[in-house]
Amino acid sequence: MNNNENNAGPVEHEYEEDVEETYVEEGDIADVIPDDMDDDMDDDMDDDMDDDATDPQDQVVLEDDSVQGFFTHKEPVFAVDMHPTDPSIVVSGGGDDKAFLWDTTTGSQLFELEQHDDSISSVKFSADGALVATGGMDGKINVYDIAEQKKTAQLEGPDDIQWMHWHPRGSVLLTGANDASLWMWSLPMGDFMN
Repeated sequence: MNNNENNAGPVEHEYEEDVEETYVEEGDIADVIPDDMDDDMDDDMDDDMDDDATDPQDQVVLEDDSVQGFFTHKEPVFAVDMHPTDPSIVVSGGGDDKAFLWDTTTGSQLFELEQHDDSISSVKFSADGALVATGGMDGKINVYDIAEQKKTAQLEGPDDIQWMHWHPRGSVLLTGANDASLWMWSLPMGDFMN
């Protein structure tokens, strides 16, 4: 078979023949800017930007209107949860691999929870507020009894812990990991339920 037989040839397009072509004429040109002025234009823009930055009317003033701050974390905070029955208690976890319980009325640290091996990505109080869990990128979940201020269980997940949720009527903790798996434990003993 010959290639010419398969080739349909050039495609012909239909064009409107009544379209009038227009050109820029000398009288239409307002100003001619030579190409060598490009550097000068950049300098002018830089000068304008510098002027704007020093103009006090153009500056945005950020006002801190927060009620409380928790400043013990040395890296970004990734997770915060408020106690379900006592709003003066908050738990936080962050990139410094640490979690803390705080008093929101004074900003004081109630106690530091045991450090993870990697960033803490999720923190959650149980529905009754008796337990608090911290989940980290190390795949571990630590569960604490708040009244006794001690760890009651350390659970091993498969991968980075992304989220945690407590059952609303019991001490059952459901967690989701980075590998899209779900894990469920009965607490405070830490019995695996999957």
